[in-house]
Amino acid sequence: MRSPILKRFIATLFAILLFFSIFNIHKDLTYITRIYPDEYRSYYIPSSLHAKVFSLGYTNALSDLLYLWFVYYWDWYGKNVRYSYMEHTFEVMTDLDPKNQDAYIIAALLAFVPLKWDLVYKFLDKGIEKNPENYVIPYDAGNYALFSEKNYERAAKYFQIAFERNPERTTIKNLLAYSLSHKGDLETSLKYFEEILDKYKNDDSPEGNYYRFSSVLHIFEVKNEIAKRDVEKAVEKYRAKFGKNPPSLRVLKKEGFINEIPKDPLGKDYEYDPNSGTIKCVSKFNPKEVIGRW
Repeated sequence: MRSPILKRFIATLFAILLFFSIFNIHKDLTYITRIYPDEYRSYYIPSSLHAKVFSLGYTNALSDLLYLWFVYYWDWYGKNVRYSYMEHTFEVMTDLDPKNQDAYIIAALLAFVPLKWDLVYKFLDKGIEKNPENYVIPYDAGNYALFSEKNYERAAKYFQIAFERNPERTTIKNLLAYSLSHKGDLETSLKYFEEILDKYKNDDSPEGNYYRFSSVLHIFEVKNEIAKRDVEKAVEKYRAKFGKNPPSLRVLKKEGFINEIPKDPLGKDYEYDPNSGTIKCVSKFNPKEVIGRW
């Protein structure tokens, strides 16, 4: 019968031999990948199916291991294949662990650096699909669309998903309202901003002050946009009938194209330009005066 000391010695020797074997194999693989054509360099990471078999049921652990692998070898790949390598790695990673929120967010961030929008939204869309209760991933997608891509329709779509998953998060509702206003859905945007103002009307905390200030400012702007839009539509109908712009808003009302002459949110008259057929708010607006405290 072997003694415990002999067993430990054999185990230690085996571990050392295994380490050096893996190290030498890795050196050979590294050399091979440097001389192989670029399109063959991603063989480091197997397909999702093979990775699941290889994991022996520990799919989450293998997903985390792939994440560390990716971080270490990210800059080993040339720029012409770096993103295809990244796409494949994160595809496998999130197939192994579909709930890995960080994987979707980090993948989108790395794809954002060279402005590869197709990859940014591919990763985030997969995360949204695989995590139907997660609001962080669609919120992240909305921020890319709103602040970087300036795609307000896309931003509104993602913020709407995030809002439906977490309607109590005012940050999401605020950005959704902002996106909708730029998208052109002014009435829904106004509704959300008014709801935010009502929620924080008696809240003197820093958060309450911020959202009260923000909502009052945006309500003023959106109401002006609604009035401007409605007047321009009426002027267009007037021009189609008479072949010219109306000389004044009073004439536009007299001819029945508007029911009332619009007032700005402070109750003042708009400045009308008969040459362009548009209105302009000339009132000086101070949100602090409207809020009454800051």
